[in-house]
Amino acid sequence: MKSLSARGARTGLQRALLFVLFAVFHLDPGWAGVNQGGALLLHADPSIEFTTTRLDYCPELGSVDCASAETEVSGGETVVVFALAAFRADVSPRVRAVSFGLRYPQNVRVIAHRACADFEICEAGWPRSGYGTALSWSAVQTQPTIPVYWFAMYNAGGGSALVEIVAHGAQGATFADDTTPATLDRIEGLGSLGFDRPGATPCPGPSIPSGACCLVSGDCEFLSEEECTAVSGIYHGNSVSCETTFCTPAVGACCLPSGVCQVLNIIACSEAHGGIWIGRDIPCAPSPCPDFELTGACCFPSGACTWISGRECREQDGLFFGNVEYGACDPNPCPSPPALGSCCKLGGECVVLDRDDCQLEGGVSWSDLVLCDPSPCPQEALGPCCTPNGSCIVTTMSRCVGEEGDPIGNWLGWDTGCDPNPCPLPSGVGACCDIDGSCVIITEDLCNCTGRIYAGDGMVCDVTNCVDIVAGACCLPDGDCRLMPLDYCTANGGQYAGDDTYCDPDPCPEEPGVRAVGACCFEDGTCAVSGSVDCIAQAGRYMGDETQCDGAGCQRGVPVERSSWGAVKHRYR
Repeated sequence: MKSLSARGARTGLQRALLFVLFAVFHLDPGWAGVNQGGALLLHADPSIEFTTTRLDYCPELGSVDCASAETEVSGGETVVVFALAAFRADVSPRVRAVSFGLRYPQNVRVIAHRACADFEICEAGWPRSGYGTALSWSAVQTQPTIPVYWFAMYNAGGGSALVEIVAHGAQGATFADDTTPATLDRIEGLGSLGFDRPGATPCPGPSIPSGACCLVSGDCEFLSEEECTAVSGIYHGNSVSCETTFCTPAVGACCLPSGVCQVLNIIACSEAHGGIWIGRDIPCAPSPCPDFELTGACCFPSGACTWISGRECREQDGLFFGNVEYGACDPNPCPSPPALGSCCKLGGECVVLDRDDCQLEGGVSWSDLVLCDPSPCPQEALGPCCTPNGSCIVTTMSRCVGEEGDPIGNWLGWDTGCDPNPCPLPSGVGACCDIDGSCVIITEDLCNCTGRIYAGDGMVCDVTNCVDIVAGACCLPDGDCRLMPLDYCTANGGQYAGDDTYCDPDPCPEEPGVRAVGACCFEDGTCAVSGSVDCIAQAGRYMGDETQCDGAGCQRGVPVERSSWGAVKHRYR
């Protein structure tokens, strides 16, 4: 495998952009700059057809302003979605850098992505839900609508789904200008995109005094005092930033499914115990809970919802959602079963399957039209078509060479599929391995940005056994964190954090040679002050450099990992 020694090196321009991305983030977002009041939107353009032959869709974006942004798409087809920075017509923005994150449900799949800026530093795992990225331009951006990013995504599970722009976990949702030092402005409006449901377009409007609002969940949002009161939050004052505000989940009476009342925070009540949280600061004496077992929404694998008791729900092999967020069947809170459609197999055979099963059974295309009579599958001979980026698509010869539109690539003319991939790779791309053993063919920079391990130029996934790669977080001498095997880490003078450790949270000290310490929270709720690498190696959660155990908010963890239906049911039985 190719050595990673050169990957930590940065050019002079990159170092300057790193300064823009990170040096400014200590400033108070309450300071008003030229980018104050801006929004970050999601806009879908169904007219753009996603193909693996094109690496950049930013130039494809037409004239779009905030009012005309498309925030709802239908069906399960892949769509190109843009993240756009938007400002009022009466302001003159000067954007040099931006940070943000994404949040979306498990059934939404992001299959490709790329920044519209000149340089990107993303969290390991980006663009998965809950992760973020930071971008910068070499030239300041001054237009009222600025293309920031593009994603290719689809809804794999059927039903409705919402993709939301959220704050970057460490750097918030912010715009940085081109002053020195840069002024940081909070992004006031964060948009969303809906699959078979409306999204949100928070177009910039008149400035309203806002500040840190501690929600009942313990999260902090930058809201107006009126907005904060409407969601039962605690308002901390105009222009007070969330970065300087410590929020904890609200505590109050929780009615457990057994009818017993306990004073718990809202997270422990609803997610860990399946109870109904009554409200902030409500006591259990006298008990507000009934003397019988609570009833609530019970979800079944078919997507049906029934209002029954938690005991009856478990006896019928259902999943009980008896809490304040999922407490009723209208609207239905239950996940929908996967949508069925027409799956075309090699040779023209058509079968009705959901999208994931179609791929698992070797299907070459899928349509949300649930019919195979008449068959929508092409009856012309199919074979592998090699695209310019080395990917392989099973299609007809006429579609591959352009007789039915724009050419895709070179048709090999074999009556076989793309497994293994018969196509030669272009220069500058190779196998990129994730720690879970999956493999994709992308560029080295993109592989590094997503926190994975680059196997080398020209390496293909079919001969690269990613499962055998044991890697972890490595703190390089320049302070950068990269996932790499132990021998590569030590060969490049790095400090290895251990097998299967990650760069999120970043275990590396901010400055080379400096061993920073802070509060380390463990699953049992205890806390100790240690270095970030030692904390992560002991399966702890590092709370940040120079933090103390007093006020760190360590508590027993609540499971939040995504699981299958069967695993979730087993956990809550």
